Amino acid sequence: MRFRPNLRDGRSPDTATVNVAVSIYGQGYTKGNPADDWAILKIDRPLGDNYGYLGWRRLNLTDDKVLGKTINQVRLAGYSGDFPDPNNGGQTAGVHAGCNILGTPTQGRLKGLLFHQCDSMGGASGSPMFALFNDGIYYIVGLHSGWYELDTRSIPPAQRQACKVFDDQEKLVDVEACVNRGVQVSRWSAQAEALRKGGATKAGN
Repeated sequence: MRFRPNLRDGRSPDTATVNVAVSIYGQGYTKGNPADDWAILKIDRPLGDNYGYLGWRRLNLTDDKVLGKTINQVRLAGYSGDFPDPNNGGQTAGVHAGCNILGTPTQGRLKGLLFHQCDSMGGASGSPMFALFNDGIYYIVGLHSGWYELDTRSIPPAQRQACKVFDDQEKLVDVEACVNRGVQVSRWSAQAEALRKGGATKAGN
């Protein structure tokens, strides 16, 4: 696996791609827990010295006051499969600025997720959700990981948000009611901090 920084129109300004040296990952796919659908990759060169770093912040998103402060403050940047060209997407990053975290499940296998309404499409999984804090620095507050189909029996028709998503066969399908999901920082921050302390990067300082 290789990492190509600042990919635009399928081209990266860095002359060399970068090998992934270490990976740590949750058990989201093998154990079926969507809150553990994440991975951390350590690259073999400190590209952050040239491109900069994004740290992370753990937020208590079950607190209505904290959740209220994120309204219209979240940004998601990623390589969605329909941007900029629906037939040839994923070659340039798209950004949704001013989106919202809707809330967090607190029970069962969904605990550790967050629901959000940032624009995304297949290919954007793993994208950082970040916000500007009072110290003037942007921090990651979550990772986009996919979508979650809602039970339409409990949602009035007027409140349902339909969406078009990629299924497991990479085909676009219509879903009657769904919400975007992400992984809370607290789900992976301990592993990231351990990797950083081991000399991986300066990220998060």
